[in-house]
Amino acid sequence: MSLHEALMAQFEARTNEELFLKGFYDWTGALSLGEYAAMVGPSHDAWAIKVLKHYRQHLTVASN
Repeated sequence: MSLHEALMAQFEARTNEELFLKGFYDWTGALSLGEYAAMVGPSHDAWAIKVLKHYRQHLTVASN
């Protein structure tokens, strides 16, 4: 199972209240879990792409 599949399974196991009720989880602050995930998901993906590009560039330079 991929990380994405595992994450999606976690969300699918939650009730609508758990996903969309603001403040249901203390650690999400004033956001609902769904809002929190929508906010941090893309920024995490952007970070991962940046890191991968960095390592790809360094591997290309090192192999020449």
